[in-house]
Amino acid sequence: MLMVEIIQRLTLDFKISYGEITQERLDNYYRCYQNRSEVLQSATFWESVARQNRLLATLIKDKEAFNEFLTYLIIDEFEAGINTSLKKFVEAKSLEEILEPVIRKLAGEDRETFQRAVEQGIFYEQAEHFMSSFIVQWITGNLTEIQIVKTVSFEEPAKT
Repeated sequence: MLMVEIIQRLTLDFKISYGEITQERLDNYYRCYQNRSEVLQSATFWESVARQNRLLATLIKDKEAFNEFLTYLIIDEFEAGINTSLKKFVEAKSLEEILEPVIRKLAGEDRETFQRAVEQGIFYEQAEHFMSSFIVQWITGNLTEIQIVKTVSFEEPAKT
């Protein structure tokens, strides 16, 4: 009997698009909601959107946090598709760890709102449009055999 172990490399390419949270994007986002008009006419809603746009602008200016955030998005997209933990192989911070220095750079109420959301475990709910302003697309994958690690040959026990 023969047992062979082979290491293979999987290379994946992702395309990430992002941009400012605009009225047009939100009109499209809420188009199927029954309370669409009520939401889009709320002053509180637009204050939240403005806050999320300021978070986005601050993140983009912080290159280290921005790159860590993109890594987070890719891992999140990948793990959702294959139901496994890539984080144990790739040194990646949590969303809160990545955005903490970015949130600290925000002014007054923006900083307090997002810090409170992180502390209460509701960041995603407070930054839903910020998070959805990034679109991750898994565009290609390539599996390559790297090397044969081990080949073991052994005899099967004699049948009696």
